[in-house]
Amino acid sequence: MRALTAGLIAAGLVGLVGCGGSDYRSVSGTVLLDGEPVPDAAVAFVPEDPSGENATGYTDESGRFTMTSTRTDGVRPGKYKVRISAFAEKAEPVKGMAQIMAEKMSGGGGGDAKAAAKDANVALKAAAKDSKEANKRKRVSTPPVYNDIDKTPLRAEVPAQTTFKFELTRDAK
Repeated sequence: MRALTAGLIAAGLVGLVGCGGSDYRSVSGTVLLDGEPVPDAAVAFVPEDPSGENATGYTDESGRFTMTSTRTDGVRPGKYKVRISAFAEKAEPVKGMAQIMAEKMSGGGGGDAKAAAKDANVALKAAAKDSKEANKRKRVSTPPVYNDIDKTPLRAEVPAQTTFKFELTRDAK
C-alpha cells in the first residue's frame, strides 16, 4: 500500500512539474504600420531578465505572427523588449542552373546542350549579380527605432498578455 501511495505521489509530482515545456505560453499577435499590416516582418521578444529566453516570430501577409522560443513553441513568462523589422523589398529568387538550361533548350529549336550550358552559366552569373545588387538596395520598411533593442518603445509581458497588437508609426523616433 505504501509503495502504491508513493508511486501515485511521484506520478502526481511529475505531472505538475511536466517535461519542461509546460511553462511556455502560446503567444501571437499582429504588427501594423500606420494602420496597415506589415508582412514578412521578424518579431523578437528579448527578455529583460538576462537569464530569460529569446522568442521569435514572423508575420504573414496579414501581419499576424506566432512566437517560438529556442526550445519549443511559445514564450516563457516574463518581461520582454520587442524588436520588429521588415524589409521594403525582397530580392527575386535566383533560378538554378538546371532551370536556366531547361529554358534555354526549350526556347529555340532544341539547340545544343553545350551551347545551352554556356548560355545558362552566363545567365546564372548575371542573375546572382542582380540578386546581390537588389539585396544591397533593401531598405528596412519599419522605422529604425523598432529594430534597435536599446531604443524600442515596444514591451511585452507574458503571461499577463498572450495576444499582442503592435501598432507602429513611420514617424516614430
